[in-house]
Amino acid sequence: MRKVVQWGIALLVLLMALAGAYIAWLYWRMPAPVDEAEIFAPAPVQPPPVAAKPEIAHPIIAAEAPIVASTTVDTSDSLFTQFVISLFGGSQLPDFVLADRMLRRFVAAVDNLPRKELSARIRPVKPAPGMFMADKQGDILSIAPQNEARYEHYVNALESIDVAAMVKFYASHYALFQKAYQELGYAGNFNDRLFEAIDDLLATPKAQAPVLLVQPKVMYRFADPDMENRSAGQKIMLRMGADNSTRVKAVLTKVRAELKRYDTQH
Repeated sequence: MRKVVQWGIALLVLLMALAGAYIAWLYWRMPAPVDEAEIFAPAPVQPPPVAAKPEIAHPIIAAEAPIVASTTVDTSDSLFTQFVISLFGGSQLPDFVLADRMLRRFVAAVDNLPRKELSARIRPVKPAPGMFMADKQGDILSIAPQNEARYEHYVNALESIDVAAMVKFYASHYALFQKAYQELGYAGNFNDRLFEAIDDLLATPKAQAPVLLVQPKVMYRFADPDMENRSAGQKIMLRMGADNSTRVKAVLTKVRAELKRYDTQH
């Protein structure tokens, strides 16, 4: 069971690598406090036509499931807490991990990545020390090269993942992920959304440094309208720097290929 637990947290680390990158979003966007009850509500979007997604694009084959039948979304924090503790080899959660509603935070964050806005309220980790760094040369603003170093810990963790074991754990516990997704009010199949999020991240263009910014008011924005209009997930990839983005894409490519092994449409 301990080995399974170690595999399971790898799925969380995959998100942590990206979530660690969007720590910059906390300083970039500076969101105002909101009602706690609204934390996991789906992001407001224009409702798609009823026939937009009539079928499941990526039905998943459940692997052998070691999950205890009594485990529910509401009681899953204990399971995920043990994942994290086991991964880091300590006796308690690392201080940067948010210990409440861990499964809900994961599925909500995955759903938000391909959207235009990614809410910092659903982050699975606490903000990293330091601030988003921008260079200013006269009237020209750009992302500071030193900013990439803030994400290296998360990218290193991502690269250490046993991808095959991670995806097997996900498939084994898929019913719990799907249940959490539905309980949060999201429509459709979570595995489909996971594929959409991965594909969107992989489609991020490679930006040439320096990445120029503008600051019309308090918040920074990309000077290039094409960058500014991209999804929240792609903006994260652009902000973490070209090297980090390339490394993350390499792991995501492996994850996608492994997920296809559990896809009944494969």
